[in-house]
Amino acid sequence: MINFENNFLTSPKEKIELSENEKKELLNKGISQDDFFKLLSNNYNQGRNAFIFSLDEKNIIAKKNFNNSSMEPEYAILKLLNNKKFEHSPTPIYFTKEPSILLEEEINGSQIDFDIDLNIEKLAIVLSELHSISFEKFGKPMEKRERGNKFDNLKFNLSLLEDHWKQIILNRNNIANHEANIVSNYLKNINNSVNELESIFSDKKFSLVHFDLHKDNILVDKNNDIILIDWGNSSIGDNAMDIAKLFYKNDFSEKQKQIFFKNYNFSDETIKKRIGVYYPLVILNSLAWRFDILATKEKVDNNFLRSIDKDWRLFDNFNKL
Repeated sequence: MINFENNFLTSPKEKIELSENEKKELLNKGISQDDFFKLLSNNYNQGRNAFIFSLDEKNIIAKKNFNNSSMEPEYAILKLLNNKKFEHSPTPIYFTKEPSILLEEEINGSQIDFDIDLNIEKLAIVLSELHSISFEKFGKPMEKRERGNKFDNLKFNLSLLEDHWKQIILNRNNIANHEANIVSNYLKNINNSVNELESIFSDKKFSLVHFDLHKDNILVDKNNDIILIDWGNSSIGDNAMDIAKLFYKNDFSEKQKQIFFKNYNFSDETIKKRIGVYYPLVILNSLAWRFDILATKEKVDNNFLRSIDKDWRLFDNFNKL
């Protein structure tokens, strides 16, 4: 049994004792109970959504979400990718339920450089492979998913975004009245015209989408292969969502977008139009997340505040079109 005090597992104290079955399963993976406890006793790195520990000699990391939510959905996604022979994600190793901890292969690589055209070409090919993994229902892993078409998926995501912003505006979480009115009016307008988009969202096939493709989550390993990490935001949905967020998160230029589409082999005649619909929604989703952070943290750095200003400028450009 191990006791954790004043670290990522405890507030104020938490005990972990592996069951005999967990010990056996870990041993089958080449991980002793001592390895497991050593792993969780290492100094942690703090990612965007999780605490991360590493066991260097075994090339393993452990992850636990800040909010204590289950790591099982991410584990399920990694298992699915492994079963589908998708070689551009970490190999899942194990996860424990109480507390929920994910063990996975540690990826040694460097952050992708999008100034290198070849990297964009490679990423487009990797995402073609990822998005070609087909599903007939959309939704989050480990939750009840829905049948329908991409239009139903769009309305579902729009509804979630509206509810999120209603809560932010209701709580007045650091948002000015004029900003709240801009968002409310935009969401109202897109809702009023959403039926006009039905023809370009008629397809009934869905893809596995990563939905957090910023540079830190796209690594180039020692073999110059692209590896996608941190699948905590992944879901089954419209591949256009993934590409819209990729372009937004990494400030893709028109030239970079052209290189991407030239090498993206899972496109259709509506993909660019669907990306155009999702792009401002992705910006609003990012802004909503940032306002949540402002509401829960006493202090944020200037880079964070500049990111909010940047998002507002981007969104304002779309809102004026």
